[in-house]
Amino acid sequence: MTYVPLHVHSLYSPFEGMLSVRELVERAVFYGMPAIGLADHQTTYGHHELAREAAAAGIRPVFGAELSHASVLGAGGVFHLTAFAETDAGYRNLVALVGLHDAGGRERHVSLEDLERHAGGLVVLTGCMRGEAAQAVLHGNLGRERQAVERLAGIFGDGRLYVELQYHNDEKEAFVNENLLRLAASLGLPVVVTNNDRFLKREESEHFRILAMLGGERGEEEPRYGEPGEYHLKRGKDLETFFYTVPGALDASGEIAERCDVSIGRRGRIVFAPDPDPDDTLATMCRRRSLLKFHGRGAGEEARLETLVARELASAACCGASGYLLFLRKLFLYCAESGIWLEVAGGDLLGSILAYLLDIVPLDPTGHGLVCETFAAETGAPPALDLVKSKGTRDRFLGILAGLLPACRIQYLVVFERMGFPTLVKEIAGSVEMPSGILDELVRAVGTLRRESSLAEMLETSERLRQLYRAEKTVRETLHAAQSLHGRAGRFHYTTSRIAILPAAAGREIAVLRAGGDERFAMASAETVAALGGWIVGVQHSHYLLALEKSVAAILGKGGRSASGRVVDRGLSGRWAPETLDDPETWRLIGAADTTGIFGLESQGIRDLLLTIRPDSFDELVNVISLYRPAPLEGNLWQKYIENAEKKGRVFLPHHSLAAPLESTRGLLLFDEQVREILSLSAGITGDRAVAVDRALRTRRPGELSRARLEFIHGAMDRDVDEEEAQKIFDFLLYAIPFTHARSLSVFQAYLGYRIAFLKAHFPVEYLAQLLNSNFDVRERSDRYAAYMSGRGIVFFPPDMNKSGEEYLVEAGGVRAPLRNLAFLDVTEREAIVEERARGGEYDSMRDFLERLAGRIDYATAGTLVETGFFDDDGRPRDVLMDECDAVFRGEAGALFRAPIVPRAPASKRKPDDSGQLDLFGDDEG
Repeated sequence: MTYVPLHVHSLYSPFEGMLSVRELVERAVFYGMPAIGLADHQTTYGHHELAREAAAAGIRPVFGAELSHASVLGAGGVFHLTAFAETDAGYRNLVALVGLHDAGGRERHVSLEDLERHAGGLVVLTGCMRGEAAQAVLHGNLGRERQAVERLAGIFGDGRLYVELQYHNDEKEAFVNENLLRLAASLGLPVVVTNNDRFLKREESEHFRILAMLGGERGEEEPRYGEPGEYHLKRGKDLETFFYTVPGALDASGEIAERCDVSIGRRGRIVFAPDPDPDDTLATMCRRRSLLKFHGRGAGEEARLETLVARELASAACCGASGYLLFLRKLFLYCAESGIWLEVAGGDLLGSILAYLLDIVPLDPTGHGLVCETFAAETGAPPALDLVKSKGTRDRFLGILAGLLPACRIQYLVVFERMGFPTLVKEIAGSVEMPSGILDELVRAVGTLRRESSLAEMLETSERLRQLYRAEKTVRETLHAAQSLHGRAGRFHYTTSRIAILPAAAGREIAVLRAGGDERFAMASAETVAALGGWIVGVQHSHYLLALEKSVAAILGKGGRSASGRVVDRGLSGRWAPETLDDPETWRLIGAADTTGIFGLESQGIRDLLLTIRPDSFDELVNVISLYRPAPLEGNLWQKYIENAEKKGRVFLPHHSLAAPLESTRGLLLFDEQVREILSLSAGITGDRAVAVDRALRTRRPGELSRARLEFIHGAMDRDVDEEEAQKIFDFLLYAIPFTHARSLSVFQAYLGYRIAFLKAHFPVEYLAQLLNSNFDVRERSDRYAAYMSGRGIVFFPPDMNKSGEEYLVEAGGVRAPLRNLAFLDVTEREAIVEERARGGEYDSMRDFLERLAGRIDYATAGTLVETGFFDDDGRPRDVLMDECDAVFRGEAGALFRAPIVPRAPASKRKPDDSGQLDLFGDDEG
């Protein structure tokens, strides 16, 4: 039997391993290994990736995890145990154990009861040097060593417990191994050799040391026994020298791999619509709605649109996506009925004509250069979707999803986020002895490189980085370490902005963690969710949408008319939109970069770009947003965009076939859709072949790129394009494609930004007041928006006893501040004021207010309310009101007030100025 590495830590053991799953499998194939194991610490995150890579390579995957558990003897401490799934049932138990790791102690761990309940179908090793048996030996408690192993054997049964041996040139390990071997012999237990593999090659040991150091407290997980260089991925012959006296211990790893026969993958699919014939239902609905939406377009245009609809209906039917679209329409309708403003913010549906006909997306994709090739049959999974919804509606949204998909498991997602190159450079440089001036320069030089690229490309791009690299040894060491760790260092984090929806059966193959309360998080990548037949929904919680929704509702409540005569009207979909994209006042506001409070257009960088280009049409705004992305900014494409405008169409292009696709972007390649159009026009490459060529251009893998080039050249020559010109077109695509992205994303951002700009141009006070309401809990934004409003001459009135609630209110001449701006009022006092007003009607006077709130508002608070202007509508001067307040609390008004008079607190940091207005934002956020 051949040795198989089992106890392997990939990069999904954050700061404990730096092996990617792909290179792990590739190295196993290179070494001629029949199988490879993966036992990441407290996670099964990499298992489905291992299943895919191992299947492609023709080797057996062995799925395991290094568990942390409380002492099986009831003693203190947390120990390690290496477990592998022998059967499908065992895999479900392994997943369950990973999900049961809680934070009850210093280290997340499972209990003895958890191990006993989920022991079936697992093959278990006694663990590394942090196993309970090894620790007992190290501490000289040999009796406890035996008890621990006997207890584990009792939990997992005969033949499923192996005594694990490891050696990394350390005397302590040799001592532990000697005692464990003696114990295994006396108990009749098999032994197995593992190596605790953490990186690929011995020469990477220094970079692994740096990785462990970056983990901070997690750096303790760096091997504390043996030489760090010994933790590279080893072959059996590398270990024979240490274990030749233990017959069969190396071969036992292969035996374990052979007995572990687990199949993971698709376990069903989501049934989105119970309709018996969703294809027919969708076709009937879309054809009927297309007659309404496209009426009057002209015979030729209507025929073209009818063809597009028919083509996409066929694509949806082929991929089983018809029920998915019907479900989405229902989701959007239910959200609208529940008061949730929901919009598609990303994904292929932004370019779907069917989604437009169903009111899922608000803009007609055929009028904005979007490609209607939405549905692909590659995975059989529904298209991923990014949504943006109004802030503060999370629970309602999840309730609607659960109601529409009762047979599914709905959880948030645990995301593994790799550290970017600039972050790695900064953290590594900060931990070595580097002069502070050099460190600052290095961080600045790397920070200007917005695109992820190789170190060689960075040095070629940045003159200052090149100078630092040549002059400073520590800079060279830092950059090489960052390059080695790039893509290998990352962290898991819990996110509520990604939702995983899985068929019930598939959910048992993913560990689900709790992060407090009832929130559950699936520990799986997006690729894994798709491979299991699930669906990923990205959800942004937008304060812009909340402000948009509330301001539209407020405007509609007042008749929906501004001073300029503009009328706001909410369409059938429940999402308001202006009637035209050519409103002059809106474009004046955007062109002047007066974009504070406007989605996607607030940052100083894009405002500078708006002032430079001064867009006056929707398509040009889409271009500006696309130019303000990292890759185009790094390539200075905005300068070329401006220069090309001055050339009045006389822009040099490799071939005339590029003129039409690039006309709208002044000769620049900015969008994925343009790439597809060029492939079609120049070489007749469409559909799946266009997807393959596009992928080859982006990945630049030599074999795929060569095949793509040949296919393009042959296709272009078939269209009478000269071979040399065809080569130039392909080279142009190869050079420019890194600057491209989906036009649909920029269209969405531009459309949401335009709608908000329209509101701000015609209903500025209404929109900005709601923007303050939606950002009250974010100090930086609320301060900035309030300062902007004051700069525009919008008057802030102080909170008032009869007018103020918990939100800003628009009044003639300005905005009324809410009760929560009064930092000296606590929540119960604010609630008492509002509840009493709702119960007994408006307060007639300050005296009426004080009498009705007797016992709930004390003397100090009442005096401070007078000073802030809270009772100004009483009609009397504040000094008179203060005297009356004193009289009331001294008992001259009767026996209502029995609280003693104490010196009043200052009127808080929100002191009234001479105009009676309020400094809205003091140090206390209220």
